[in-house]
Amino acid sequence: MFTRVYPNIIPMYVVWLTLMVSIGIGSGIGYAAQKWARVGVLLIGLWVGGLFGALLYSMLFSVFAGSNPLGMLWMCIAFCGVLVGILSMIYFDHAVIIGSSLAGAYIFGRVRISLYL
Repeated sequence: MFTRVYPNIIPMYVVWLTLMVSIGIGSGIGYAAQKWARVGVLLIGLWVGGLFGALLYSMLFSVFAGSNPLGMLWMCIAFCGVLVGILSMIYFDHAVIIGSSLAGAYIFGRVRISLYL
């Protein structure tokens, strides 16, 4: 990630600072998801909705994007993420089952692909 995101002139401490901030944010969100189950399911719903929004954009809405395709992509991801996040709060048990199965399938696929590369 750092070879593509940061230019070569960035000092090395920025990389470590980014790592520490990322660990802090991830730890905070993980603690909140562990402490309050509704927050965890909301995050699962937002993640699944974001994936669904990106897929929906690639399949349908990219044709209608016009002059601002990146803005249309972000709007589609945000709308689907919020919609599925709200639905996951309503259908709590179903969201846990579907979200955890999708996360497991994604991780299984990533590990399997990385073994062959």
